[in-house]
Formats: sequence, structure tokens, C-alpha cells
Amino acid sequence: MISGGKTLVVWGALLVGNTAIMWSVYSPDAASVALLGGGGVAMILAGAGAWFAGRVRGIAPDADHDRSRPVPDLSVATVWTALSLVGLVLAAEMGIWLAYIAGGMLALGLGGLARERLAVRRERETAESRRGGSPSAEAASAPPAREGSA
Repeated sequence: MISGGKTLVVWGALLVGNTAIMWSVYSPDAASVALLGGGGVAMILAGAGAWFAGRVRGIAPDADHDRSRPVPDLSVATVWTALSLVGLVLAAEMGIWLAYIAGGMLALGLGGLARERLAVRRERETAESRRGGSPSAEAASAPPAREGSA
């Protein structure tokens, strides 16, 4: 995820804002304020940490403009996996029959995610070979040396 840190910071700010609204409009108990506000502060700290770590390690988008990243725009497998996890949670209330269905859905979703991951890896290798490739790719494509020839 390229801008994951920023997303977490914005989400945390939204939670802290909701806490302020809840505290000013209603009269909540201390546990509600602590849970929602604490979750917001934790998200802000986690997002700031992820954002800072990405910049320090050089994996932030500003660090390497020329590097292409094959990232899928849409992922049906991700949505399918998320829905199957929701089905597994609902199975605790609905019954074992839903757990069987959601378990099968989860297996299909994880298989789809693995397929997408392989496709991204293959696309990255294809892009690198078009640009000239890495030294290991060049060594692999070089003809073998004959004995006795100098």
C-alpha cells in the first residue's frame, strides 16, 4: 500500500473528531470516550509510524518516482475474502451451516489472492526484463562458455 500511513492518520482523526462530538453533544460514560478516543489516537500513532517508516526506508512514493509498481486496480478476491470473513463471524450466531459456506468462500478467496500475487510477480519480472533486467537475469540468458575457448 503506497499511502497507507496517511490513510490511518485520517481515519484516526475521524475517530478523535467523533469522540469530541460524542463528548460535547451527549453525556457518555468514561469507557465510551476512552475506547473511541483511544482507538483514534492509536490509529494516528500507527499511521504516523507507518508513514515515517516508509520515508526512512525509501519505500514511500516520493522516494522513487521512476520505479513502476504493478498494483491491481480492482480485486474481486479481496472483497470475496472479506465477505467470507464476515460470514464466519456471523456463523457464531447463525449456525454451523454458515460456517461451512463461509469456509468454502474463504478458501476460494485465498486462492484468488494467491493467483493475483503470482500475476503481480510475473508482471514485475516481465517489466524488469523489458527494461534490461537485473544482473542475475542477464547471467541466466548469456550463452554458456565453452571449455578451451578464451
